[in-house]
Amino acid sequence: MLLPLALVIALGCGAESPASEPDRAPAEAVPEVEVQGPPLPFEPPQALTRVLAPRLSESSGLAPSGLQPSTYWTHNDSGNPAELFHFDLEGRLLGRHAVPGVDNRDWEDLAAGSCPDGQGPCIYIAEIGDNKKQYEWVAVYAVREPSGDEPAGIVATWRARYPDGARNAEALLRDPVTGLLYLVTKEGSGPCEIYRFPTVPSEAPGVLTLVTRLQLDGLTASMLKVTGGDWSADGSRVVLRTYMVAWEWDVHGDDRESHWSEPPRRAWLAVEDQGEAVTYTPEYHLITSSEGVPMVVNLVPRPSATPPR
Repeated sequence: MLLPLALVIALGCGAESPASEPDRAPAEAVPEVEVQGPPLPFEPPQALTRVLAPRLSESSGLAPSGLQPSTYWTHNDSGNPAELFHFDLEGRLLGRHAVPGVDNRDWEDLAAGSCPDGQGPCIYIAEIGDNKKQYEWVAVYAVREPSGDEPAGIVATWRARYPDGARNAEALLRDPVTGLLYLVTKEGSGPCEIYRFPTVPSEAPGVLTLVTRLQLDGLTASMLKVTGGDWSADGSRVVLRTYMVAWEWDVHGDDRESHWSEPPRRAWLAVEDQGEAVTYTPEYHLITSSEGVPMVVNLVPRPSATPPR
């Protein structure tokens, strides 16, 4: 059903009431999309593993390793050391790697993919959290994936600001086809917003581009707040998660942003203390994690896919 400036599809991000942000500029004329979709083709979630590691207490992002199959990366939330944790699906901690030269102001998500210079795989760290909406800029740090005990050195930085005032965001997306980076704001009611980072990395803050607004489907704030996201390694699917559900879109052809106006698939997630991360396995299963000790890792399997490796 097509409404004025809004294609009804149904999802659930949310935005605070205008009264709480009197200094915000008028909304841009971009599509606002409402998201709801069928629950299939995912099966019910199931427990996968637990990771007990020193200093890992607030897992907030997940990304697959580009060097060691069936292993993954995570990190802590704000106020913790700037470091990445490497683990496998047996619950073993494989390494802890410092990220020199930056602080963990409020890291909220990870993405994986080739490095900007094409020299091996990188992990992309989202410095995008801002609960009080007070920071002048957000950033993404690309670090070359460590292969031994060395630190995870930064090879590129995208620093940017919102066009009309600070937001809080917890989801980072990297399109593996174009290499473009996106963030998704975390809202408690109303539409969430998807922004695109400038194409070229720069230490000097550029300006984020508003792509679209999504109105997620949910009765409570826990179903509306986007806390993580991921793009499949082949670029064919993209997922956003909230505290309770995940939404997945098929991505078609050369138009890498038109899928946001199409109906997504819904997946119910495991009950987690504070679930803030999601990533794909090579078989398109979803893996999620939650804050807490130990870090709980859950699986949302796809019926037609083989078990995760």
